[in-house]
Amino acid sequence: MQTTNQLNDQLLRLAQHIAGIDTAILESWKSRIDLCYGAMDGQRAVTFAGLEQVDAHSAVIAMESLFFLQTNLIALSAFHRTPDAFLREVSGLTNERLRHFLVELEDGTLFKNLGVSGFGSGCKFDWLFDASSSLCDLLKEIIVSVSLRWDEHNLLLEGDDPFQALQHQLFPANLCHVTGQFFTPEWLAELLLLDAGWNPSQTLVDPFCGSGVFIVKALRQAVDNQASIDEILPRILGVELNPITAAACRANIALFLAQHASEAKYCINILAADSVLPSALDADRANCLWAAPLAVDGITTTFESPYDDIALYSAHAYANAAGLNLSHWISPPTSHGNTSGQLAALTRREADQILTCNILPADVLVTNPPWVGWEYMSRPYREITAPAWKRYDLFNSKGLEASFLKEDLSNLAIVTAWDRYLRLGGSSAVVIRPSTMHSEVASSTVRRLTITDGGIPLKLKSIRTFPGISVFESAKTNTAAWILEKGEPTEFPVAVLEMQKRDRRRWSPESSSSLLEVRSKTTEIDRLAKPTTADSKSRWMIASREDMTAMKRLAGENELQPRMGVFTGGANAVFYMQELEQLNGLSLCENIVERAKRKVEQVQVKLETDSLRPVVRGRDLKMWEYSSEVGLLFPHDQSTGMYPLDEQELSSRYPQAHKYLRSMKKVLSNRKGFAGWEKNLLNKYFYTLQRVGPYTFAPYKVCWRYIASEFIVCVVDTSDDGRLAIPNDKVMFVPFESRDEAFFVAGVLSASLARRYVNSLIESRQISTKVIKTLQVPVFDKAQEAHCNISRLCREGHEILRESSSACVAGLREAVDELVEQLYE
Repeated sequence: MQTTNQLNDQLLRLAQHIAGIDTAILESWKSRIDLCYGAMDGQRAVTFAGLEQVDAHSAVIAMESLFFLQTNLIALSAFHRTPDAFLREVSGLTNERLRHFLVELEDGTLFKNLGVSGFGSGCKFDWLFDASSSLCDLLKEIIVSVSLRWDEHNLLLEGDDPFQALQHQLFPANLCHVTGQFFTPEWLAELLLLDAGWNPSQTLVDPFCGSGVFIVKALRQAVDNQASIDEILPRILGVELNPITAAACRANIALFLAQHASEAKYCINILAADSVLPSALDADRANCLWAAPLAVDGITTTFESPYDDIALYSAHAYANAAGLNLSHWISPPTSHGNTSGQLAALTRREADQILTCNILPADVLVTNPPWVGWEYMSRPYREITAPAWKRYDLFNSKGLEASFLKEDLSNLAIVTAWDRYLRLGGSSAVVIRPSTMHSEVASSTVRRLTITDGGIPLKLKSIRTFPGISVFESAKTNTAAWILEKGEPTEFPVAVLEMQKRDRRRWSPESSSSLLEVRSKTTEIDRLAKPTTADSKSRWMIASREDMTAMKRLAGENELQPRMGVFTGGANAVFYMQELEQLNGLSLCENIVERAKRKVEQVQVKLETDSLRPVVRGRDLKMWEYSSEVGLLFPHDQSTGMYPLDEQELSSRYPQAHKYLRSMKKVLSNRKGFAGWEKNLLNKYFYTLQRVGPYTFAPYKVCWRYIASEFIVCVVDTSDDGRLAIPNDKVMFVPFESRDEAFFVAGVLSASLARRYVNSLIESRQISTKVIKTLQVPVFDKAQEAHCNISRLCREGHEILRESSSACVAGLREAVDELVEQLYE
């Protein structure tokens, strides 16, 4: 097998040849790469190990070219009696014959000769075909290394989607993650196809098909049910924006055909196009009025409308010539006088995009849409898709940009999919981010379960969740799935199937694992999902039927105003201090640089003790107890509110602290954690902190961790030396002036009933300030005996835990639980 060093050597040598590519072809590559991955000259910070000597565009071109060669060579060789011998024979061709072979590999001729049509990359690989002798030698070496992927008739890559492993080898993980390339594991594709209820007589579409795992699994399920492949294939369609990934999808299907098909002719209906673009262009579908010209890879084509007679007629002719069978997917174009005898000169990419704009909706839709946050989306693609976000009302009234900063491309992708590619009455199973159900603001318009606001309804039939299971082998991210039908409204609560590991041993399924294997190591727990208010756009809770009934009493409103703790703007290494000793009003300190994202020199410095506050981090919080192991240099004062002390006052009151902060001015002035109006604050006070206000100085704060899998509550007040403790940005808190009121609220929130309520709302280990928004918390009334008892018991528990272990307060917590239960009865 090929080592990482050998692979990097091949990539580097390929990249070094790219300098000779024709300028026009190179610009076409760059435009598409920036559209798919983000601008390589600034927006995308990616490390290409072993390719530091070449520019980022050349590195990606080399990776994509090598990936294309590997996938297509493996797929082609699979049709031969001895794949490895066939590839070695190819590597021995003369340079001229090798060039001819590569041309026919790229345009699909070699596959067509074997009875498999639909190939053709749509990318410009001419630079490989007009190769110099040295590049030909490299290509032959690559072909030999591909031959080593075979052991006689066995491919040394596992599963029905073996090219996932190749993709992970070639492309940097951080490049894949920020572009949403989380390839669906095979067992999950099997599961969702069963959930969607697809059968071979129905049309099936995956509008974001990636490397084609849903399609290959559908073929396998059909073959297992004795269905005919040549009848099934025309009913299956995949669309994929990245033409290189689309090529891998075709190659995966070809591998399957080589193993299971007879000698009949087959068509592979995979279009390398943007599934979202039609909705972005479609300003008025009924009248076919287009808001913007058609663009492919960010470059405007000659057609302003994909419905243009000549454009559609030409694209259909191109598809027929390529061997696609779109009889189930495209209405035959009518040949009017202005198209008779005319054909436009289209590229494969243009033809695929025009065809995608005219796809007929399918009976069943399955997909795993791209998971890309707005901040990671390429800037050209933001502009292209902006009309689609507006079309589906996927932003709030505060403005497009403000909403985008909280949204994810997957939201737009799945709503577009249900709108354009799923028929009324059709069923769908899609992979989603769990935050789609649990976020306070983001995804709220997806939760409305209509295509547009007040538009076609969607009936959510069931939900799947996978807590504690790493669904994606290459990424640690929580996952869920929705199964729905188009055309009927949703009735809540909705059934939730929670797949859990049978035991606590460390196990996660591999991408190539079968559904049978995964089910043998997991169990399914029944849950229910429902919105926290009458509006489905509100945050959803997921809980057992018993808990759902019990927690129904808690739903409501409260007057609490949770806050986020103090934020340094990315300069923890400047402000966080380890106090070594105190003497005469001064503290000898050392700034804490461990785990800091920004490198700062570690120094020992004497600071005024009064300029330091104990800081409480998320890790310092436990149920009813906290610690403060480090200090925070705090150049703020209660009288100035959100603003720090001005520099003259700071210098006068804390000269040592001022001197130290001045020494760190360059680091502090360049902080990136300030946005909008906050930048003005930073420009005026280079040493300012964020998230500071009157609430910061409240004597009592009911706190919980922001990053946590369980909701735990603690009251933070003063440290042992009498200084007010300050929560940091990983701590959420509610400020109080009254001790009794603070401990009452802490008692209510820490009760088992309230904690189960909050835990049913959280996802991805993030418990924000909004999480208690819909929890009915009574206003503290000192005339109410129950209120006072809850407050007293909670306070006693805190006091005991300062001296003893948690076992000592078990009885107090049980008493609080009982009182809170009575409170909500």
